[in-house]
Amino acid sequence: MITLPHLGASTLEAEENCAIMAVNQLMDHLQNGNITNTVNFPDIYMERESPYRVAVANANVPNILGQISTSMAKAGLNIHNMINKSRGENDRHWSMWTARYNSMYWMKLPGSLVY
Repeated sequence: MITLPHLGASTLEAEENCAIMAVNQLMDHLQNGNITNTVNFPDIYMERESPYRVAVANANVPNILGQISTSMAKAGLNIHNMINKSRGENDRHWSMWTARYNSMYWMKLPGSLVY
């Protein structure tokens, strides 16, 4: 990931504020998957509602979200919330899911451990 904020002003204060903004946005993306002020993706924000989050940059093709959701279900994850956005019809999408483990599901899997 490369952050190159456009500096509309060349004062020391403006440069410092842009650096702080870029670091905060990068931290939010790495910790939560949220995207702000990018060229290639839309702004996207989802509250952190569960301990697990999956974020995927995906092409706009039929059934891709269904395949990801099915894979999550097979892993015992119950989807709690989901968001999928793009800038346009042919652009890449940014999808996020928050999920919770279904402990009853894990107890039924052979060889699984429930803590």
